[in-house]
Amino acid sequence: MNDRVHTVVGVLPPLPGYPDENDVYMPASACPFRSRPATMDNRQARMLNAFARVKPGVPLEQARADLASITERLRAEYPDAYPKDADPRAVASPVQEEMVQRARPTFLVLLGTVALVLLIACANVGRCARLWARAAIASCGSSSRRAPCSRWPGAPSASSSRP
Repeated sequence: MNDRVHTVVGVLPPLPGYPDENDVYMPASACPFRSRPATMDNRQARMLNAFARVKPGVPLEQARADLASITERLRAEYPDAYPKDADPRAVASPVQEEMVQRARPTFLVLLGTVALVLLIACANVGRCARLWARAAIASCGSSSRRAPCSRWPGAPSASSSRP
């Protein structure tokens, strides 16, 4: 790949498109764009995201504390690259939270829209039910005044069936 010899160390199962759709994951040192000495030694280039899995049983708070200590050591060792007013981010968070973070506002707007449409539909059904009830009461009342003993409207009455 890219005119270099590489060793395949494993094959991942199909992953959802996070952080991007990638066909191959490789170390930064193997990437032709990021492995140039000027890029590898440049601490101002903030273009990489690192993803890691913590050991089983390690709480998220411990991973966050470890990342905070690493960030502080980097600030102490390279003060020009990591000034106090800059905010280099080293964040430990569950991958599920990271995957839905960008989509959450969209889903909340969609949820609100669906709730509003359902509210309007329920109000319309309630209004129609009241109108239907009024119409049924009105038609029942007028028919009962016309023919108190009739079975169905339009059905022949008992007196008309006699010869």
